Amino acid sequence: MADVVRWIEERIATHRVGRDASPAALQRLLSACAALAGRGGTVFGLMQPTGGYPDAERLYRLGCDALREWMVRIDDETLRSLLAEAIVRHGLAVEVPGDLRKEPRRLEHEELFRVVERLEAAGCSILRAEDAPVPTEEEVEDLASQLAPRPLPDALRAWLARTPSRLALAWIHEPTGLQGHVDYDIGRIPELHDGCSKQVTEWLDGLEHYYGVWREASPFIELDHGQGFIAVGARGEVVYLDNEGHTDLNGACLGTHVDSFWSTWRDLAFVALEPDVLEAIRREGFAASMSLGRAVAVALQPRVTGRR
Repeated sequence: MADVVRWIEERIATHRVGRDASPAALQRLLSACAALAGRGGTVFGLMQPTGGYPDAERLYRLGCDALREWMVRIDDETLRSLLAEAIVRHGLAVEVPGDLRKEPRRLEHEELFRVVERLEAAGCSILRAEDAPVPTEEEVEDLASQLAPRPLPDALRAWLARTPSRLALAWIHEPTGLQGHVDYDIGRIPELHDGCSKQVTEWLDGLEHYYGVWREASPFIELDHGQGFIAVGARGEVVYLDNEGHTDLNGACLGTHVDSFWSTWRDLAFVALEPDVLEAIRREGFAASMSLGRAVAVALQPRVTGRR
């Protein structure tokens, strides 16, 4: 057991902000601190023994000291705000500046609450979880008027009318490295349309595989780090618009309908749609029964197949 304690000490040391300032390193450290505080989950991938580690209190203090350094030294204000939110949510012994101290938001809609509940039960580290009420009919009509003369697809309009107007989630499952990320905001859809239209006009003319897909698509979600968009295609299907040169993935079908796509992605806890994940979807189709879906189901018990 002494060897394990020393190993955890070393892992905490290597996850200090000066060693590795990546968001992934911060997520691993945060997850470990939450586990040492008795919030569930693993300590850098290690399941805790019955009764916890004999030196858990000291290890927890070391971990909190490392988090405190992150809070002081990171420059990215968004990441700093998310860290503060996570520290408050987990009740960790790290002082949070007054301008960042906010009580954890109560989720407005069951759409996200059930997903977060399942992730927390699986010991995932949740850096972000927020939503907003379903939009009013006037808000949906206002969006349609902003997109005119381009029509708002009927299937997308119906989905917008019953989905929270904002829904953001970021999580990591330390033992497997699985991650999830979604950031949807009805208010950003006009901005996404403008950006895609500019791409079509200025860059894609002549690149027929890109031009043909992007020109007919109606984007409604931007993926993390600007890698691409999720959009409704000309026939009502949901497609991926690639923005990083992965030509074979551009136009990949994520669902025959907005509802089927959203149901599957929600059941997979909004698993991050990174290139390797999109490649698996292109090969197998997007369903909770695909190989990726089985991996998520094992990690995030109970099973995620079927709608809730």
